[in-house]
Amino acid sequence: MSTVDWIESCIFILFMQSVSFLFQIANMINYRCSISLEENRIESFYLNAIEDEYG
Repeated sequence: MSTVDWIESCIFILFMQSVSFLFQIANMINYRCSISLEENRIESFYLNAIEDEYG
């Protein structure tokens, strides 16, 4: 295995690592957004129920 092959494989591995890291970050952001959307949905459900009851 020549030095150029070794360097190319290192670059490829680093590139794949960074891509997977970006996907992990995107999944974390997406997860947070979906949690906050769910919280808002639950909150508005309770607010509507309280309004119907006492409004």
